[in-house]
Amino acid sequence: MGQKQWSRIFAWALTIALLGILGSIPVAGAVSFMDVSSGAYYVDAVFWAVNRGITKGTTETTFSPGNGCTRAHAVTFLWRADGSPEPTGGPMPFHDVVPGTYYEKAVRWAMEQGITGGIDESTFGPDRPCSRAQIVTFLHRFAGFPAVSQGAAFPDVPAGAYYADAVSWAAAQGITLGTADGRFQPSASCTRGQIVTFLYRYFAGEGTVSNSEEPSVPVSDSIPSTVTMLEPAPAQSAYEAAAEAIVLRETLLSVIRTVQDGGGYYTSHNTSQNFPRTAWQGIHEAFTLGGDRPAIQLDKARPSFCSSACYLVLMKALLDWDQQGVITEEAWRNLKPWCLDGLEWAYQHDGAGCWGRANANGPGMAVLLAQLGAGESCYIGGQSEYATRAAWLSAWDSAEPGDFLKIFWNSYIGADDTQKGKSESGHMVVFLGREVSYLDNGTRDDWISYWSSNGSGAQLNGGYGTSRCRASKIRRAVLSRVTDPAAFAKAAVIAPDNTDPWLSALDGRHLATVSELKTAITGADMYAWLH
Repeated sequence: MGQKQWSRIFAWALTIALLGILGSIPVAGAVSFMDVSSGAYYVDAVFWAVNRGITKGTTETTFSPGNGCTRAHAVTFLWRADGSPEPTGGPMPFHDVVPGTYYEKAVRWAMEQGITGGIDESTFGPDRPCSRAQIVTFLHRFAGFPAVSQGAAFPDVPAGAYYADAVSWAAAQGITLGTADGRFQPSASCTRGQIVTFLYRYFAGEGTVSNSEEPSVPVSDSIPSTVTMLEPAPAQSAYEAAAEAIVLRETLLSVIRTVQDGGGYYTSHNTSQNFPRTAWQGIHEAFTLGGDRPAIQLDKARPSFCSSACYLVLMKALLDWDQQGVITEEAWRNLKPWCLDGLEWAYQHDGAGCWGRANANGPGMAVLLAQLGAGESCYIGGQSEYATRAAWLSAWDSAEPGDFLKIFWNSYIGADDTQKGKSESGHMVVFLGREVSYLDNGTRDDWISYWSSNGSGAQLNGGYGTSRCRASKIRRAVLSRVTDPAAFAKAAVIAPDNTDPWLSALDGRHLATVSELKTAITGADMYAWLH
């Protein structure tokens, strides 16, 4: 080993020793992060990235290596690693890239270089988590799409995936060695520690591009052999599930944009002069099984009604999201709406199976998500349930486009045939947004926008489409969000005839209380009233 290498190792060791002694006290020429240990696989990369101005700590004393990176962070780090070149300044096609933000130039540059084309033609998704597959794909494109001579390097990287060549190239170049469990985990969010490590290995290590400058700390092969160079397997954290949930919500909204408006609104089980087929026949035929993945054709589900429309777009979004086969054939079989007599599973009544739960009176969709562990829900009461009007309006602040919203137009939850006139009037919708608005008298009363199958009874002009109503028209509501789409695999244990007694009873035998509703949407045992 040459004198220069020994000098670098001595300097590195001395820096680490000083940091251990001085803690968070600044040291000339060094950066002190209390959460970057000397034995961490990313220690070289962190100090290289900070000294090169690629990134900095989240505070003066923390780098937060385990925090996830957004797509805006990823392209900004790559842009800075390349010297922050000035983009040409052409038109910006992405509506969600705000002029003047820290990442605007980086996104322009990445777009001009063919590194990213956005989520779609008009959306970049700067706040969306950047996956491990995406960052190596950005690097592969930055390197000029170098050819690869080997197949997938990891068992969870399927041949033909958009990122397959990028991962194979990155593995061959030593940019990634995979996670500690032998996989690559392409869908996992890339952490700050991982992303600077990928960049460091490419720019300052043994990648296809070598930096002529000396790294500010020794390169990886000069680190003692006790330090592992594997990125740790990302934990299946709430953050990771949330990242997939964001992808699913965006997919759901994209699915909705493809659905042609109209088609008629009809709730009866019988055909009529206006509708030669029922909504029940339509939803059954729109969701067909075959192999390990179903086929879902939304146009076949015409006419429709509100819960059938929302359930079908959720299923289509899940199908488009699940490219890795997380949801099993048996789970898809149970998720299918079984709505026709004479089949293996006859017509699913309210509360029966997955579709029967989602279609039930009350908070059916919320109960399904809770029982699968796939989502979370919150209760939004009427104005009289809050101390002030401002507090009532603020209850809507947590709603995001792509959430499911069960609207109750009246005070009843469910129906009780023994009490005439006591029956729920409600609407199942996908929340699209809220617009602050004021009545002529100056009272604030916001508009709530949503997508669903809109109509009542039998309406030829009803069906798929958007609508809106004043917040004050809503007596109460349940807001539901898919937080872990992978949990729909648990539908394998909910057979089509498995009945939830509480939801089943709401179909003409029981009027629920608000307390029951709140308990039901948490997935807790709330059947005490049955005993």
